[in-house]
Amino acid sequence: MVSPTLESVSSSSVLVTWSTPRQPNGRITQYVIQRRQVSDNVVSDAVTVVLLHVDDFVAQTHEYMDESPSLRPHTEYQYNVAAQTSAGLTTDHTLTTH
Repeated sequence: MVSPTLESVSSSSVLVTWSTPRQPNGRITQYVIQRRQVSDNVVSDAVTVVLLHVDDFVAQTHEYMDESPSLRPHTEYQYNVAAQTSAGLTTDHTLTTH
């Protein structure tokens, strides 16, 4: 999977953008986006932010706006994006944003 990008849109929202894997190991049924809070080099347990189900139309670029009320200003978060196929989850990619 091509590494996703993160954009802090505001102090309480993050835009996650990623591309369809070049070799997805089967038909992608959903994307799993997880978020972890990082503070003082301690990473919290992952929270599944969203499961995006994929229909028959496959876009090349995908995006998700995380506007969760649990996002706190000036806090560091890591995001993981993984594609789900009948063979399982692809290798996820982690990015960090503040």
